[in-house]
Amino acid sequence: MRNRRQEGETVRRSLNAVADLLHDSKEPAFVVDRRGRIIHWNQAAGAFFGVPAGEAVGRHCAAVVRGLSSVGEIECTRHCPLLVQAPRDDSYVVSEMRVPTRARPARWKGVRLHHVPLEDESGRFSGILHVISDADSEGPC
Repeated sequence: MRNRRQEGETVRRSLNAVADLLHDSKEPAFVVDRRGRIIHWNQAAGAFFGVPAGEAVGRHCAAVVRGLSSVGEIECTRHCPLLVQAPRDDSYVVSEMRVPTRARPARWKGVRLHHVPLEDESGRFSGILHVISDADSEGPC
């Protein structure tokens, strides 16, 4: 019988395997655990948001990404609807929002966030992979 520590290590290894694949990706990408804490933040995400991995990893996604809807309503919160929905519905989701970029002062940019639920080896929800694409180049967000 596996204990919680072993299960946690398995989940971490599975999520880290995904993170390893994204490490050198040109697309900004990050992985959050089931509580919304960032556990991987690739270099492209660091360059896009102006937040290095050392400052992003361990923080709640909403505190770093700070996404807003196209009408200025807060999208990213500690009570992320994706984290609530994903364990029940493992659908791939794309959302559009505006996020602050590394420009100083911060420039708000329209992006598409591609959200991919991740599972551990036993099929349980373990986190979400987020990959960012540029919505501004594809039309208004």
